[in-house]
Amino acid sequence: MSSEQNRKHRLLITGASGYLGQVLVRRCPSIARASTEQCLTLQSSPQVQHLLQSGTADVHCTYTSGAEDWQVPGATTHRVDFSTNTGLDACLEACSPLDAVVNCAAISQPASCAKTPELTHAVNVPTALLARLAVTSPHALFVHLSTDHVYEGNRPWWSEDDAAGCAAVNAYGKSKREAEAAVVAQWKHHAMLRSSAIIGPVHMPYKPVTRSVFTKWLDDSLAAGAVNLFEDEYRSPVYVRDICSAIDALLRICVPQPGQGREPSGIEHRVFNLGGPERCACNDAIVLLSLDS
Repeated sequence: MSSEQNRKHRLLITGASGYLGQVLVRRCPSIARASTEQCLTLQSSPQVQHLLQSGTADVHCTYTSGAEDWQVPGATTHRVDFSTNTGLDACLEACSPLDAVVNCAAISQPASCAKTPELTHAVNVPTALLARLAVTSPHALFVHLSTDHVYEGNRPWWSEDDAAGCAAVNAYGKSKREAEAAVVAQWKHHAMLRSSAIIGPVHMPYKPVTRSVFTKWLDDSLAAGAVNLFEDEYRSPVYVRDICSAIDALLRICVPQPGQGREPSGIEHRVFNLGGPERCACNDAIVLLSLDS
């Protein structure tokens, strides 16, 4: 058997301390084949532990700040600050060559994005990450998590092709449109998932996150008292594990087995809306949640 056939797959997940990232990491043993080497980046919280259910992977984790003795059992941790890209070179040197990158790292609070546009651009637009990957892992599949905020929001039922030429609904969406343009310009083997509002178990993730899932925010807001919501904001909430399943499918379809070449294949369409089966107003969602609580 050749050395290429014996080679482990390597997967890099950025932003793995966010809500989606933590759930995705928990799914890694099913996403990555048993022989896969997983490399995780934790964008914000330094206190993620016990993320791995498989002891067979050689795991690399990055984090931006926190306790000096922060550890993930069975993994090697690296500090990476995506606002300045400090530590990124060391991370990629340890992880490369990669077979796939799932880019979940982002500042996703619309209000924060509006207040700190330069910081938002630095974190949300992965220009530097793509440039470094072009040197270390030129054949990797790049799965970029985007948002339905890239659409204008002045009508319902947007399709993937409708985003061309339209103005994003807010600063967060604008940064994600710029990120999509960077991915298209810099990376041949890519797929972009435009997620709607992410929903999931209220008492997840496994460790606290700066940006809570929509249902958790609603639950906390209801507990605190009155909640103000737009009456004309409609989303198609998507369950967090369904997003993981979509990423799972992309990796299984597109990433070749060792010894079968390095070029990702299997998809022609590169941009996917990732919403749930129902369109609903945010104020309707809070009524349903209040009835269930």
